Amino acid sequence: MSAPVLADPVVQSKSERTRVLAVDDEPSILSCLRRELRSENFDVLTAASGPEGFEILLQCEVDGTLPAVVISDFRMPGMDGVQFLEKIKERWPQIQRVLLTAFASPHVLEDAINRCEIHRFLSKPWDRALLRTTLMTACAQHRLMVENLRLTGQLAEQNRQLRQWNEDLERTIDTRTQQLRLAKHEQTATLDAIDDPVIHIDLDYNVKRANAALAVHAGAPITGMTGRKCHELFAGLPQPCEGCPVPTVRDSGEASLSRVAVPDRGMLFSVAAFPSGEPQGTRYEDAEPWEDSVVCVHRDVTDEEKLQQKLYLSQKMAALGELAGAVAHEINNPLGGILAFAQIMKREVPEDDEKHEFLVCIEDSANRCRNTVRNLLNYARFSPREERQLTNMGDVVRKSTTIISNMLRMEGVEIDYAALTEGADQLPLYINSNEVQGVVLNLVTNASDAMPGGGCITVRVRSDDSVVPPVVITTVSDEGEGIPPENMSKIFDPFFTTKEEGKGTGLGLSISYRVMQDNGGLIEVESTVGEGTTFTLTLPVDQGR
Repeated sequence: MSAPVLADPVVQSKSERTRVLAVDDEPSILSCLRRELRSENFDVLTAASGPEGFEILLQCEVDGTLPAVVISDFRMPGMDGVQFLEKIKERWPQIQRVLLTAFASPHVLEDAINRCEIHRFLSKPWDRALLRTTLMTACAQHRLMVENLRLTGQLAEQNRQLRQWNEDLERTIDTRTQQLRLAKHEQTATLDAIDDPVIHIDLDYNVKRANAALAVHAGAPITGMTGRKCHELFAGLPQPCEGCPVPTVRDSGEASLSRVAVPDRGMLFSVAAFPSGEPQGTRYEDAEPWEDSVVCVHRDVTDEEKLQQKLYLSQKMAALGELAGAVAHEINNPLGGILAFAQIMKREVPEDDEKHEFLVCIEDSANRCRNTVRNLLNYARFSPREERQLTNMGDVVRKSTTIISNMLRMEGVEIDYAALTEGADQLPLYINSNEVQGVVLNLVTNASDAMPGGGCITVRVRSDDSVVPPVVITTVSDEGEGIPPENMSKIFDPFFTTKEEGKGTGLGLSISYRVMQDNGGLIEVESTVGEGTTFTLTLPVDQGR
């Protein structure tokens, strides 16, 4: 037998008559029941057999007017009352079932209760009051079952909606989780794509989050940065970096920009710090307050600072060129007079006279002063080829040291000159003699300044035939304190000097470096702190014009 199909319950108002189906194979019994029940405000349907009663119920189901109670006789042809009521229970369990029989045996009663779950058993002839009471309680039971079915249906629908809402909520949570995971991935990828170190820290400098650039800078795995101090990771310092903008952000609550140095690496960073916290007006009433924190973006400006310094030096050089152009006229005029009078007096003094040698020195010095001014003006260009001539290193060194040797001797400084390779100081060099003399004179002067207590300046000349073309190598060594390693890369930079203010311009070695390049040569330096410094000049030997 198929599962019962429950019709939608019909809720009747108090003014409506309750429908009852009476089934009995005796017409007199049906007539009596009809008369009894109509007087009690019941609407009575009758059937002479179980199948006829079942057909009536099917039609009532279609019409939506199923009866509340079915009263069935037990003994009927074809289908007895128990079988009939059992079919009703299976298809319409809300309809209350009453068995009416003249044979109230225990066996029949037990069978009806077990199979049909009858509401009440009435014997023939029935008591009118008992019949009325039975129908009233059966109708009340029917109403309860109908209401239970309605409530059960509502509960089932609500449960279905709750399940649907729960499924929708789970899908929404899954979607939001995926979105959050994607957003976190995109945020991490965005931070890691930034070449500059980015650090999110609390107000005690503890790292909350950092990007891959900081991991590369710190040489540490990015997974081990959280909770560490930012200054330890960034600069390797036990305390906050000097110039750190975080205190300003903490005190003012506004963004701050400053520069922070990493001394061990010789690097300079521009650090922009921004307050990170809950925006005004966005906190929910039951939400916890956000922890104040700071986001720091570090930009390496080391090269930028060097470029700015170079630009500054270029501007100084341009200003110096303009100044030299104005000063040149003031210097060249008296130098011209000194040179002219020295040449006139030299013609009138015999060569074997000691004064003749002094006049030669005056003439050479005046020429060197004039060439120095010209070199300063021509610093940015190569030496013209027509200003070069054949000479040798011995002559260059002798002319460079003649003027200054007496002054050095007064300061306790001696010059020890020698040619290590025979004839090396006489090999022909096609150079601007005045310029190279200025280089040697500058190196000797620097060597003397490096030995304020006196000492010996060693000048050596040798040749090297193992290269093509052969070269003449001249070294100028002192016994001074040497050059610190951190200054070795800067000594040829314009305006770099370690001398006291007023004792050096920082241009001597810079100009010397350019002069050696212009003359096809090279200048190098070696120094040991506490032992002294050696400058090496290398010039190619002339192979014939």
